[in-house]
Amino acid sequence: MRIDQLQIRNFKCFEDCHFNFNPQFNMFVGVNGSGKSSILDALAVATGSWFLGLSGCDTRHILNREARLKLFKHDGGGISEETQYPAAIKAFGIIQEKGLEWERTLDGVNGRTTSRHALDVKKLGKEVEQKVRRNENVVLPLVSYYGTGRLWLEPREVKKSRKNENSRFSGYYGGADYRVSYRDLITWLKKDAWDAYNTGDEKDTSMGRVIKKAILSCIEGADEISYDVKTDDIVVSIEGQGYQPFRNLSDGQRNMLALIGDLAIKAVKLNPDFDGDVLEKTPGIVLIDELDLHLHPKWQRRVVEDLRRTFPKVQFFATTHSPFIIQTLRAEELIVLDSKQPETDYLGKGVEEISQFIMGVELPELSPRFKEMIVVAKEYFHLLEKSNSNENTHRRDSLKKKLDEMTAPFSDNPAYIAFLEMKRHAAKVDE
Repeated sequence: MRIDQLQIRNFKCFEDCHFNFNPQFNMFVGVNGSGKSSILDALAVATGSWFLGLSGCDTRHILNREARLKLFKHDGGGISEETQYPAAIKAFGIIQEKGLEWERTLDGVNGRTTSRHALDVKKLGKEVEQKVRRNENVVLPLVSYYGTGRLWLEPREVKKSRKNENSRFSGYYGGADYRVSYRDLITWLKKDAWDAYNTGDEKDTSMGRVIKKAILSCIEGADEISYDVKTDDIVVSIEGQGYQPFRNLSDGQRNMLALIGDLAIKAVKLNPDFDGDVLEKTPGIVLIDELDLHLHPKWQRRVVEDLRRTFPKVQFFATTHSPFIIQTLRAEELIVLDSKQPETDYLGKGVEEISQFIMGVELPELSPRFKEMIVVAKEYFHLLEKSNSNENTHRRDSLKKKLDEMTAPFSDNPAYIAFLEMKRHAAKVDE
């Protein structure tokens, strides 16, 4: 499963935009408000169409509040705000090795998201569902969305009447939800430990080993993870920190542990026949908002390759504000939303060049305070050059006050102040 192209109309901040995608990794960058998260929401609608044909799986609809608002200025000076319809998400891609085109629309304020132009996807989902129920050999794609609140908000509970944790389709529970449940990982590891105990094998089950290996390969310095009966919590051994319960880990460690664990568990549930190769063989689409969330720059520089290596057949869509992550991308994996800069200019570039020319940060090699000091020094020298010893007392007092005000914010930097005062003394301003 993958999406090759996406067209967005009247959805959030987008009037009419078209995107082409890389088959493995797509990273969106741009200033706040440029539409990074909105694209992920649009992709969630497109990928959620897969759930239309699957019983008990929640899909992602276009919400009425997501239809684009357009402002109109009137001759009398007033401004009106009108919702634009239809709001539409159109996708072109591959599902179950078939090239498909499908569209979801919201046509009016009282309408519901249509599926009439996604019938091929819905039909294919129904066919796959029947094959699974007959235990036929079919690969289920991984579909999951992780928003910025993924670490703190628990997903909505699946209704008990529809919940069957032993079904392959349980790997789709919460697939359209942007939250991730850390409790699900505890439940899985607890069950795996119990299964190993019942079989008389002290080692993990084969699927347990797959999940643990995935997590450990993506958590820097981690070499062991297990379920602790006494605390009913996950315990991780990390170099330099010893054994730590999940609640003691940093936000970055917990974020990645929960995300990788969730993806691995879903893949194992969806395709149990793949056994130890399940992560390498499971295709799918995964959306991650702010991939750099809570991650140290050292970790940011490896996270893309960790995901690419652990889930090689998954197509990833992510957003970031980190030049360290951009630096690790390959050709045609970066999509800049607020710049006409050629999107290959990041290849082989340093962090400072990426910050300046891709992300629009002026003089990133200098701190904001140092840049301010330069500006103040230039204005200070300009005033000194314009000063005249023949000026009247009032004008000279005004100049002295102005110079004092300019240097006051930097009183914590004696060398800087001393240099400016030396120039001031040379100009004989205080005489």
